[in-house]
Amino acid sequence: MRVLGIVGSGRDGNTLELTENILQRMERYATAYGQEFEGEILKLKDLELPLCRSCHNCATEKGEKYCPHREIVAQVEEKIQAADGIILASPVSSLQVTGLMKNLIDHFSFYFHRPRLFDKYGLALTNTAGARHKASGRYLQSVLHAWGIGKPQILPLMLANVKVVMDNKMDRRLERAARKFYFQISHRKASSPSLYDIIYYSVWRGFISTGSSEEADYDYWQKRGWLDQSYYYTSGVNPVKLAIGGLFYRFLRRTFAKQQAQNERIEKP
Repeated sequence: MRVLGIVGSGRDGNTLELTENILQRMERYATAYGQEFEGEILKLKDLELPLCRSCHNCATEKGEKYCPHREIVAQVEEKIQAADGIILASPVSSLQVTGLMKNLIDHFSFYFHRPRLFDKYGLALTNTAGARHKASGRYLQSVLHAWGIGKPQILPLMLANVKVVMDNKMDRRLERAARKFYFQISHRKASSPSLYDIIYYSVWRGFISTGSSEEADYDYWQKRGWLDQSYYYTSGVNPVKLAIGGLFYRFLRRTFAKQQAQNERIEKP
């Protein structure tokens, strides 16, 4: 079992200690059940990833290989792809995740267009001495979900100093999160998509199938057969939800097709 903890703090403080704590607890479970475990920490402060230029190369017809910082991004992606579980960990900075974490997420914009982490499991970890740890945690949770992870966990914590505030309640929360995350990965427990997930998929399917999106998106979706099915995968998915998603897709496809035709008429000299 491999778990990658991506830490978005600008210093080695509470967020790093909490992430290490989770990994240590998971390793104890793995040892108890005779399973090999490899935990890795990636500190974004040491990555030296330049700011995203918003060039949109990764999300356009060019694709992610044309990112001006591709060499560094590819190193991170290799670690993500090699992991079974991914922890996105960030302190709250000015009411949201840190700039380091947001910069990494921006460099992975193509994951929102072309998701690929369906066989992974995720945990969103946030901490603060003030407020917005829950909202920031939900944001990281939604990022992991949009990247393809079924039902990522969320662990928002309020504390000023992890060494001082490690009381019984905090210990129990960390233990529950580590235990749940370990067994999610160990049992390869699949999650069934919600109706919202299927409708979200239908929006992208309609958008891409009518040529309203970029060529890289179309090629990626077509190769995986997603343009011809009601969800990324159909095994274990509620058929009623799939039927509703199909109706939604057909409506959106007509809407996007009309808009695309109108745009083409406007662009003609």
